[in-house]
Amino acid sequence: MNINIFSNRVQEVCLYSRDLVSAKDFYVDKLGFKVYTYVPGTLLFLKMELCMLLIFNPDKSKVKKELPPHFAEGKQHIAFNVDEERYEDVKQEIINEGIKIIHEEKWPSGLKSFYFNDPEGHVLEFVPPRVWD
Repeated sequence: MNINIFSNRVQEVCLYSRDLVSAKDFYVDKLGFKVYTYVPGTLLFLKMELCMLLIFNPDKSKVKKELPPHFAEGKQHIAFNVDEERYEDVKQEIINEGIKIIHEEKWPSGLKSFYFNDPEGHVLEFVPPRVWD
């Protein structure tokens, strides 16, 4: 099997949060995600152009009966792509939203990425697509 023959991107990414109100405020109001589905206390589905960010309350998702149960504990990590030309502008927009940049990394490719936390403590990153070239 070779996944690249029949798929070229991740369709959904999951994070877990016990405080979906804070997650919704952060991802919608500060980062500009669009709400696809929101079930208070249970789940928050957010739509991007080519991917869905699914945020579940782990206390509910680990005991689900209809779909395979799933959950995670601790800090999780996801990275969002950002065009190299927009990198500094996006970093400044994050700072302007009152979000603290916790780290900036210069990669062997010469490109940089920056990291910040969401309200649950998950580590989020903006990174140029060519960072791994």
